[in-house]
Amino acid sequence: SSLFSLAQTQLRQADIYLRVAEQRLQAEQKALALLESAQVAARRAQVLQDKAQSLGDWNLVVASWQTAINRAREVDIDTTSFPHSREQLETYLSYFVKTQARQQQEAKAENYLKKAKELATSAEKYQKNQEWTLAISQWSKAIAYLQQAPPQTFSYASAQVLATQY
Repeated sequence: SSLFSLAQTQLRQADIYLRVAEQRLQAEQKALALLESAQVAARRAQVLQDKAQSLGDWNLVVASWQTAINRAREVDIDTTSFPHSREQLETYLSYFVKTQARQQQEAKAENYLKKAKELATSAEKYQKNQEWTLAISQWSKAIAYLQQAPPQTFSYASAQVLATQY
């Protein structure tokens, strides 16, 4: 038939269109999966944040927000999910910055508490050796560290109790 070569051309073209459509479908499915994964990580971060009671907890919150951010960033720009992923990404980044700041405050507070305890141990040794000037200096430094603990941290109450004892 004289239409055979035209039919073959049309068939090859249809095959190309089919492959492109399949690739597009895969890209859209991957984007949806990434977006869902980001949302799951964000929900987990929010739950962990509500229950956070230690530096370790805040580390998990920050890691969960980072996961949500990473997944949202992986959504391909050529997909229909991309605009939504950018909106989510902005929200996640905002929460990430806030939780990271809290995590850093908790880390500082724990560090101050640790240093104060080390200084207290040193002060006690100086007291046993009746080296009063050095003991007083160590106790003063320990108290100064404890007073630097931010009020909204979990270590604050412990720091206040220790400062009174020291």
